[in-house]
Amino acid sequence: MQLFYGPGRRPNYFEGWYFKQQKGGAVVALIPAFHRDGGRDWASLQVIAPGYSAFIPYPATAFAVDEQHGQIHLGQNRLGPGGANIYCRAAGVPVLGRLRYGPLTPPGYDIMGPFTHLPGMQCRHRVISLAHRVEGWLQIGSQRYCFDRGVGYIEGDRGGAFPQRYVWAQCLLPGASVMVSVASVPLGPGQFTGCIASIRTGGDEYRLASYLGGRPLYVGDDGLLLSQGRWWLAIEHLGGDSQPLLAPQGGKMARTIREGACCRARVRFYNGRSLLIDTVTATASFEGCWAPSSIS
Repeated sequence: MQLFYGPGRRPNYFEGWYFKQQKGGAVVALIPAFHRDGGRDWASLQVIAPGYSAFIPYPATAFAVDEQHGQIHLGQNRLGPGGANIYCRAAGVPVLGRLRYGPLTPPGYDIMGPFTHLPGMQCRHRVISLAHRVEGWLQIGSQRYCFDRGVGYIEGDRGGAFPQRYVWAQCLLPGASVMVSVASVPLGPGQFTGCIASIRTGGDEYRLASYLGGRPLYVGDDGLLLSQGRWWLAIEHLGGDSQPLLAPQGGKMARTIREGACCRARVRFYNGRSLLIDTVTATASFEGCWAPSSIS
């Protein structure tokens, strides 16, 4: 599995990874990233936890990727599909930890489907693991999180910017994992509203996506509703903690969005009249930038 694609000759570019770990009511996200801003290379690590958000910049010389061993090197931090060793400080607060992941559960095929080969895409999304076991701990200042026998999720993004309007959610549920994103995607002189979703439950993966005939029936900062044939996915955002998260815009980390790494949400997934998932969780991750809401 290729971990880092790189900017090539592009003057503005970002490539980031999202490592989520969860146990009980505790959720922490680690987000390492590479940036090219007007030809200047640098890197960063963001840490999102309940009531906490930190952005730590690094010079380009502190960033490297070991493809052979599947590790992102960022200063003294090491992150990859096999786990993470964290050793840094954010505004004087130490952030430390040691995590081990596996076995991973990758999706059946690229979450972008044929869109991954479409030229001019603003952002390309990838899912590395829908769910996996987590062992270890993280400590932020005096707050220690134990993730032994926890569960995790890994994804990534690369391109020039996040979509101007999008909603993204990820939920690790008992026996299930759900990720979904709806975005207004610029393409040539116009744009279209695209959706991707992967639902893993009962050992099976269900894929809803624009390239398979899926469509959003409702999109808003309070949730979304997708349909595709007999399948229906509904996520209601019921509120909860959110923290500022820096996001790329024109290659620069010039946009601030809000991510709820640990939100309340109701998740429902139907196969025809059969309700496969109906769960209210307090550990959903949610980003919403879709005001006003829209109904198809």
